[in-house]
Amino acid sequence: MDRILRPEGFVIIRDHPSVINYLKKYLIALRWDGWVVEVEPKVDILSRNDERVLIARKKLWRYGATVS
Repeated sequence: MDRILRPEGFVIIRDHPSVINYLKKYLIALRWDGWVVEVEPKVDILSRNDERVLIARKKLWRYGATVS
């Protein structure tokens, strides 16, 4: 997904909390930590009780930029 998504692009992932926590670890390694939000969706007819939504934005990599 890192190669498909353009810089400053957003991804929305809806899954179990364990999967969301697993993915959040790798977002920092991929420098996707520019904008990360985890929310609990409203319960509707298509959802399950134990779901979370992760919204993340891919940062623009710049030559010579240091990792903070």
